[in-house]
Amino acid sequence: MADVLVRHGRNPGKVVRFSINIIQVHDITHDPTEVPKQDYPRLEGDVIWILEVGTYEPDINGDPIPIRKVNLVSLSTLDSVIQQTIQDMCALIDWGIAQEDKRAPYVYWHLPNDGTAVDGISSTISGVKLHSEIYFKLKDNLPSTGIDMSSIEMTITISGTDPTKVWPTFSDISSEAEITGTPYDVQVYWSPPAWIKEEY
Repeated sequence: MADVLVRHGRNPGKVVRFSINIIQVHDITHDPTEVPKQDYPRLEGDVIWILEVGTYEPDINGDPIPIRKVNLVSLSTLDSVIQQTIQDMCALIDWGIAQEDKRAPYVYWHLPNDGTAVDGISSTISGVKLHSEIYFKLKDNLPSTGIDMSSIEMTITISGTDPTKVWPTFSDISSEAEITGTPYDVQVYWSPPAWIKEEY
């Protein structure tokens, strides 16, 4: 069993504990001669994994929130199933008065870095090699709604002083960027295409 503490982004003073348990049982509902039905491609005696998630926190009406039991079709999706289950249960909880999200997200670290202080809004670095990888981190401090990771856009412009070369300009490389992390601490990574590394 494991415990997970959840804090609301707009009311960080309230923390709710969720207990997570995964149990193993054996299927006794399927006859080996049966044709597997729907999402149960198992036979009698096969192992089933059940996820249980519970909390002592009452719902918005003060009533207990029932324990959620989820049949795990695959252990490879465990993280996403836990996240979705807790998210569904959080929607039932009274989180109190939400505080205003006053501060915008900001950049707090980036590579390449020439030693210039990160001002959080924008940064211009000269002399970066054409084949350089780009990596930066964004943060959104509480209380906040967090960063919508699907809305992150990344643009880059490449220019040079050699008049014999046509310098490519990438207007939007968002689809090529690797975005990871959480809505409050996001990492964005981009590696230039192989043809740039080979030609220049």
